[in-house]
Amino acid sequence: MTSRVLDPVLWLLTLAVVAAVAMAVRFRAASLDGKRRVASLETSLRMERAAVEARDDEVRHLAHQQVPSLIHAVLSGQQAATPPALHPELSNSDFGRALAEVLRTVHETTVQSADRAENVTRTTLGTFIRAIQPLVNELQGAVEGMVERHHDPKVLADAIEISHGGNQLARRLQAFSVLIGSWPGRQRDPAPLIDVVRGGVSRIRDYDRIEITGEAPFAVTSRAVEPIVLSLAELLDNAARHSEPGTKVQVWYVSAANGVTVFIDDAGIGMTPENRANAGLLLTGGQQIWITQMRNPPQLGFVTAGQYAARYGFRAGADQVSATGGVRAWVFIPQELLVPLSDVPKAEQARMHASVTAFAPAPPAEPDTAHDVPPQYPTRADSGLPQRTRQGARPRHAAAPVHETQPPSDGGRAVGAFLRGVERAGTQGGQRSGTGPHHYEEEGNHTDDER
Repeated sequence: MTSRVLDPVLWLLTLAVVAAVAMAVRFRAASLDGKRRVASLETSLRMERAAVEARDDEVRHLAHQQVPSLIHAVLSGQQAATPPALHPELSNSDFGRALAEVLRTVHETTVQSADRAENVTRTTLGTFIRAIQPLVNELQGAVEGMVERHHDPKVLADAIEISHGGNQLARRLQAFSVLIGSWPGRQRDPAPLIDVVRGGVSRIRDYDRIEITGEAPFAVTSRAVEPIVLSLAELLDNAARHSEPGTKVQVWYVSAANGVTVFIDDAGIGMTPENRANAGLLLTGGQQIWITQMRNPPQLGFVTAGQYAARYGFRAGADQVSATGGVRAWVFIPQELLVPLSDVPKAEQARMHASVTAFAPAPPAEPDTAHDVPPQYPTRADSGLPQRTRQGARPRHAAAPVHETQPPSDGGRAVGAFLRGVERAGTQGGQRSGTGPHHYEEEGNHTDDER
């Protein structure tokens, strides 16, 4: 009977154990499933956090790298290349497409703003040039009138100084005109190469520091005379300004079968590789000039020479080192722009010498109470221009007193006759050939507005 009583109890215990085991298994399965869900949620959370961080990185990259690089490239005239995205996998998402749209909007807005700024700058500069040019013409006309009316050598010496200053101002205006697309006119007669070089020398402030060696037996064709004169003037002015005041700037020629090269050696400190590369780029004239994108300060002389060279078919450069460690600039004139000097009549050479070569200033005479003596005007053998003298620490354009006595009337007539001859020849040459300071035959007003 005892066994009968124990049997139900045993069965109940067995059922309880089985139920407990089943519950334990169920709870364990539920626990494992919960852990799997938690792990999955944690993985999803980490992925979402990574996605948010990637988008934050892209927004920061857009604000700090891509947009500034794009704006800088557009404003500096470079190709608009932006840094690549940090997470390319986002490019096909709505977020990536939104960022690309932002970049496109920034690019279009920057280009439009740059165009407007460039047009306003060109218009303002053109207005300035048109306002100043008549004043320069009036100045040159007044100087010509002084030469015609007066015979006093002191007055004539002052007239030379004023004329030389006007020539430099006119050259500056021509350099600015290049930036807005205007070009110098051409003359209808060829000019000897030596006179073309002297014409460039006479249009710079430190003309008395230029030494010309040799003479090439060629003349420059009419179309290229004024552009080459202006290009040489810019390179000579750059050489003189960037070398020691007491040094000379050497000019010499090398003739070859395909043309003539005019070399300009200065005694300055030279240029860094970066500046040399930039100068070479500007002197090729191959890039479009944007006034609002020029360096500060702008290398206006290199820009002017390069644009003239590209337009008229010669070449210019400043990529060599001179014998003294400075800069060696050069202008190569191809055979197509040259004619033999023997083909230019002697009378025409004389006329063109007076027409192309702008008259440079001579030293003004200081007042001398003991002797009212006219100043002397020696001529340099190398450049054919009047020689200016210096003494001690006098001002730049001052000269020593003259103590030799000569008849003032003869000196005045001689200088006056010479100046009037130069002015008349220059006026006739300008009217006929467009080489005078305010006689230009425009070849067309070409602008750089079209992109």
